[in-house]
Amino acid sequence: MGFTMFQKLFPSQLCLKGLTGTRSYSSDPSNLSASHQVTGMEKRLLVWAGKYKTIEEVPAFVSHSLIQTVRNRMRIRIANYMMAGTAIGCLLMVYLGKQDAKEGKSLQRQNIEWHRQIKEQHEKDKASELAK
Repeated sequence: MGFTMFQKLFPSQLCLKGLTGTRSYSSDPSNLSASHQVTGMEKRLLVWAGKYKTIEEVPAFVSHSLIQTVRNRMRIRIANYMMAGTAIGCLLMVYLGKQDAKEGKSLQRQNIEWHRQIKEQHEKDKASELAK
């Protein structure tokens, strides 16, 4: 009852048939081919993915499959850039660590020096309080 009423009210929309979960699509392909309204960010993604040359060329409505394809490509591209950046960062940290090791710098020495400075500052403060 509910599905047939929905189909009568909205014949060009995506409708569920029965309780089996199968779908039937509208016979009008223009509704499905350009049924997603594009936002500003999606326009940039479409241009960055190479689907359109400029943002002005992107139409107001595109297909869901095109948007999903572009989103997936951008997700993969960004993940690849992040992996490359992480690898470069790791190699840079290894290089800098080796340079510090050659110069004799270590975290242990930095920690000892910091504690020495704190202790000296505390002793100076204590001596100035006794002098008053």
